[in-house]
Amino acid sequence: MRSLRIDSSFWRYVANGSIITISYFSLSFVLSLFIESKLLVSQIAYVPIFLFAFFTHKYFSFRSKNKILYEFAKFFAVQISSFLVLSFVVIEIFALLQIPGNSVFLAIIVARACLNYFCFRFFVFRDSRPGPI
Repeated sequence: MRSLRIDSSFWRYVANGSIITISYFSLSFVLSLFIESKLLVSQIAYVPIFLFAFFTHKYFSFRSKNKILYEFAKFFAVQISSFLVLSFVVIEIFALLQIPGNSVFLAIIVARACLNYFCFRFFVFRDSRPGPI
């Protein structure tokens, strides 16, 4: 009988996601010492953390050697589309089932992390076909 084994990229993805999350909150905290607007702090912190996430997923989580611009375009598309689709779908499902609002955010976070892993692993950072750029 063959044992069920989780791909090592999954564990690197989880570790990397933890580091990215801690980095985002740390940067947000430091920025909040100088900027009062929470929305502005969040937006400013998101840009460098987004770039940090791309490069750490590319080189650490999935160890991809494909072209950077090609993968960055796919990474950006996956991030935006997973956020929009899951936000809408999860909010609608929770509204239909009449589940309290705080649970929605947790469900979106977990579902997005899982969806992103599979999209990153099998679409964005797969090594079988290098990109044009």
